[in-house]
Amino acid sequence: MTRRRSAARTTGAPGRQSSAAPGAPGATVASLPWWSVAVIAVAAIAAYLNALGHPFVFDDGLAIVDNETIRSLWASLAGGPAQYPTAGRPLVNASFALNYAIGGVSPWGYQATNLGVHILCALVLFALARQVLQLPRAPALLKAQAVGFATALALVWAVHPLTSEVVNYATQRSEALMALALLATLYCGTVAVSAERARWWYIVSVAACAAGMACKETMVVAPVLMLLLDATFTSGGVAAAVRRHPWYYLALLATEVLLVLLIMDGPRSKTAGFHSGVSPWVYLVDQAPLIVHYLRLVVWPVGLVFDYGETTVQALGEVWPAAAGLVVLLLAAVIAWFRVPAMAFLATWFFITLAPTSSLVPIATEVGAERRMYLPLVAVLAALLAATVRLLQNMGDARTRRLVATSAVCVAAVIGVSLTIVRNAEYETGVSIWQTVVERWPTGRAHYTLGRELRAVGRRDEAVAQYRLAVDTSPDASYALGFEAAADGRHQEAVDRYRTFLQLRPADGNVPLAYYNIGQSLKALGRHEEAVAAFRETLARQAAVTYKTPGMADSVRYATGGLADSLFALQRWNESVTTYADYLRIVPGDPAAEFGRGLALAKLDRHAEARDAFESVLKVQPTNVAAHVNLALALAQTGQVDAAVQHLRRAVQLEPDPAARQGLEREIASLLRTPR
Repeated sequence: MTRRRSAARTTGAPGRQSSAAPGAPGATVASLPWWSVAVIAVAAIAAYLNALGHPFVFDDGLAIVDNETIRSLWASLAGGPAQYPTAGRPLVNASFALNYAIGGVSPWGYQATNLGVHILCALVLFALARQVLQLPRAPALLKAQAVGFATALALVWAVHPLTSEVVNYATQRSEALMALALLATLYCGTVAVSAERARWWYIVSVAACAAGMACKETMVVAPVLMLLLDATFTSGGVAAAVRRHPWYYLALLATEVLLVLLIMDGPRSKTAGFHSGVSPWVYLVDQAPLIVHYLRLVVWPVGLVFDYGETTVQALGEVWPAAAGLVVLLLAAVIAWFRVPAMAFLATWFFITLAPTSSLVPIATEVGAERRMYLPLVAVLAALLAATVRLLQNMGDARTRRLVATSAVCVAAVIGVSLTIVRNAEYETGVSIWQTVVERWPTGRAHYTLGRELRAVGRRDEAVAQYRLAVDTSPDASYALGFEAAADGRHQEAVDRYRTFLQLRPADGNVPLAYYNIGQSLKALGRHEEAVAAFRETLARQAAVTYKTPGMADSVRYATGGLADSLFALQRWNESVTTYADYLRIVPGDPAAEFGRGLALAKLDRHAEARDAFESVLKVQPTNVAAHVNLALALAQTGQVDAAVQHLRRAVQLEPDPAARQGLEREIASLLRTPR
């Protein structure tokens, strides 16, 4: 097929010409106008400079701080642990490993890297938009202003507040890297399908597509988007595009195999997918008003919400206006394919890129998220800019149109930068960002998480108040209130709170910890039989659970110790000795466990072993009076009277209570009278 060529193309300002032919391989990223690159990059840096160094938020703790796999670059290539945000996303996990190697867990480096990826996305978007507008079937009105239009699109997108979550929330590097891979796939593919000798462009496009699959599952739409882009702007139809480049599209489709391999084990099955515990229909019904809300935020990006909470059951009658509006938009998109393919492509881009997270596939942990608009925002802004160009078409002469268009874009960019700076400031502390959520979109999870952040900075009373506001809708709040009740010595209330949590979240990753805490409170209440059952349940649940929370190792360690203490209190000496030994294999040399084990051994008349246990205590705690006394008793039982007297005398020196000292003196006198 012969490509259409022209002697020159405009660069967005009439009278300025470029020697690169539309669609020619020479129109590459390397030939981007320096002023466009500079404006986009500087504006993005200005918008996000105050985002750097803010503390980690929400899932950043799991993805970075508690993610042991990023301690090694090699280990990180397998992806994060099961149910972690980076599970099944090896390239994202590896990028965190690189950050960790350079700066540990300092937030600054992770956010700076996210900003760098965001700027790269904006530059590749600029290159893609310019390239598409040079294709044979691009709208003539926009083709004449390719560089100006592409610059405006990338600039406004880069500083739009809806993209701010991807920079401020380090874990959302997955969204930014996936978007970069998708945009690179489309850019390289667009150059390839419009060039005569483009083997390397095809190869890079397919490689970028495969990389995106290793970043986030939403990359699944990339092959379809590339096919529609080719069909709309180059080949003149889907069938024609496939006939012209069959091996290319087969290769793009083959990258889906990598995605299947990465997700086949359900790396985040507790949070997303058809087995995550949320009905697809319930999730879909929830999406309609949220999508309309996202569209409102495109044109009026104030009152942004960091977390929209979990899926809730809504009746269809409650959401029908929003659902009807979306159906109208979908029908308009279908009709547009027969009349205005370019606009139809933008509408399809919006719905396709939003579909993986906002349709039938449930995401149990979040009903909505503004970062989902990261790529869909491109289509909406492009449509708005195209409509603006159309409105300006009949306004005065070319110079006036340029002035008005440039002024409008500058105003939009300045507003975007200003609003994004304000939004970044809301991430300054964990308390500040969650206060905005409670104020703008209050949910049980928002109140609970704000309470947790308040508790972390010592504002305990305010934290408890937030937990109480959340308790009816957030099981985690019941857990938190149980913890606070136990801290105040209200152990029966603590047990009740924890059991409520277990009823509501029987498969949660914190279930073992809840059973451990129940055991501790029951032990404090003197209900040792029940405590034994709770501690044993902790150990059984920990062995069965697949989602290992950061506190899981602690629950195993402390539950084993708590079980040993309760068995001791029940005078089940043999079981107690065995369990203390199990605990000491986990925590070697723990003096409290050695002391309890020594007492239990003494009760079993295993005095030589008891002696060794008490000696172990004194190696760590040489001033422990009780250990000296009990060691003396064990020594006396094994015939080592002189050594026993020595330890009793040391106990007398350490004992502050006069009455206790007198008792020890009598014990010494008794030992000295013992025949030897």
